[in-house]
Amino acid sequence: GFPLNYVADVAFTTDGAPVVVELNPLYAAGYNVPAAHAWVVASLAAELARSEPQEIDIIGGPGAVSATVASQLAAIAPVTRIAGADRYATAAGVAAGMSVTDVVIASGESFPDALSAGPLAAKLGAPLLLARQLSLPPATAQALQDLAPTTVTVLGGPGAVGDAVLQEIRRVTGAAVVRIGGQDRYDTAAKVARTYFDGTDTALLASGVEFPDGLSGAPLAHAYGAPFLLNTTTTTATYTTGAVAA
Repeated sequence: GFPLNYVADVAFTTDGAPVVVELNPLYAAGYNVPAAHAWVVASLAAELARSEPQEIDIIGGPGAVSATVASQLAAIAPVTRIAGADRYATAAGVAAGMSVTDVVIASGESFPDALSAGPLAAKLGAPLLLARQLSLPPATAQALQDLAPTTVTVLGGPGAVGDAVLQEIRRVTGAAVVRIGGQDRYDTAAKVARTYFDGTDTALLASGVEFPDGLSGAPLAHAYGAPFLLNTTTTTATYTTGAVAA
């Protein structure tokens, strides 16, 4: 079976392990559900039984994946939780100890650019850190100092990660900072595909409206060396069709 599974509300893996999404239905809908009321859904339990993991990593604190779920998962395989005080600290915790030359940064306030960033981070062997539009969170700044990359690639336009944040990243790291941003999330994803995946014969299409399917597809994109392109619920974005045709 697979050596490692990730159970998370937001996670990207660069080592080929599958990401399994576990969300309490009420929590996912935006309701404040006590952690004790979360559970391992049947589809997750079935997938873990099928893949027979030797280890399960949970990405996020009890507010994302409850202690009850962690206890149930521990009956399947040893569990390690990587969590911080917030999503920014959690991402920094995932990156801790990596030896890299590249770091990828996306918004921690909106998911679409982070979906596009997952396959890119895997291709570059880079961690994915998160930023706010108007500020660089302390946990992200510290992670950048610890990682000391030579290149930082920021996904999304100034509406996602502001110019002042890019300046702060340069100040903290002394690295070359590259922005890949488009008119919207679909354009940004298309630009990532054109810039970093030119020549690939495969692309994955995921929703740009909801994140779970794209999140689960991150290891598949890595396995194919393929980018994510994003789609609306009912139509294919012009930028997406343009990238496919290119």
